Amino acid sequence: MLCWFSFGQKNDTIRYSALFIDCCSNDIGNFYQKTDWYVINEKGERYNPKNDTVSLPVNGNYSIISFAYQSEPIKLNLTSDFHVDTFKTSCLNSYLPELFYSKNSTFVSCSNFTDSIYTEYHTNGNLRWKGNFSNGMVVNCLENYYFTGELKSKLLIDKNSVLYYEFYSTGQLKTEIDTKKKYRKYYYPNGEVSMKMTNFGKLKFFTYFENGNIKVKQSNRKEIIYSEQGTVSQDLSRKSLFINDRMKSADSSISYTNTWIQYDSTGNKVKELEFISKNHYSIVIGTIYKIRKNEYKYIEYYKNGEKAIAIYLDFYTDEKGEYIMLYNLSEYENGKFKTFRELPVDEYELLIQEYEK
Repeated sequence: MLCWFSFGQKNDTIRYSALFIDCCSNDIGNFYQKTDWYVINEKGERYNPKNDTVSLPVNGNYSIISFAYQSEPIKLNLTSDFHVDTFKTSCLNSYLPELFYSKNSTFVSCSNFTDSIYTEYHTNGNLRWKGNFSNGMVVNCLENYYFTGELKSKLLIDKNSVLYYEFYSTGQLKTEIDTKKKYRKYYYPNGEVSMKMTNFGKLKFFTYFENGNIKVKQSNRKEIIYSEQGTVSQDLSRKSLFINDRMKSADSSISYTNTWIQYDSTGNKVKELEFISKNHYSIVIGTIYKIRKNEYKYIEYYKNGEKAIAIYLDFYTDEKGEYIMLYNLSEYENGKFKTFRELPVDEYELLIQEYEK
């Protein structure tokens, strides 16, 4: 922090202002100053700037947050009625951020490709960047530091691999990437793994709750969602259709048959849906909830873990080229087949409403 000003006059509120200076032009950046920062107190209560200044109720410990400046809050100890801090944005930036973890990572400093040994400092004098470059490309190692001096990230590059480590300001590992071994790991502040991705070509993706229990398992053909207690809550699997099966279908562009199963909090099955599709559907990104009715093959509902009903759907195209849906209902008692009948459309809608409650 470059400066602070204090006035002797007693105010009902404490005023705080943060100035963000562009490293290359030395101009105060309107984007950073007016839209990208705010202050929180120790309870996490937020105070937004108005006319570039935040009004705070009392002196004490706060934090300023500006994600454009750094990813973690900067602690403030405000003891005066009016306080101004000055921060300078980084001169060093990745030329193509999407290639940051690549051997071809390229960096520029104020629009010029970085060369030789490079160092940059925060406005409080602490080291910000330290690395070696050749025509904008990292040679061996690049380190980035928090405003308060702790190591934030480390990028290691050789001929065969890229290693990237990111840390919380506490020193706890936050991100770990190894391009040679083809994995990424992300960590909670308590050290538990929050996400893991392996084998970038054939995706295997895992996320975890903060207590260490698995949350999501995902591969190219399967997604399993878990509750925080460790029971499966949803299961989605897909199979590719053979060419002969596609040709027999009313729509030869159909590529997959899918099964989506949902469970209650005790692990009992409550619903199973089989459907066909042209593309991948996903629970994780929410596209599963956009399935069209004409993609359904059957729906099964369960009570107390026992199958209660099964509805089989089919359709044909009438003379006008419109889809006509057909519904057939199988009813079960204690999990055993009881009756089978054709289901009118209005009764189908009512049954779905009843079981989807």
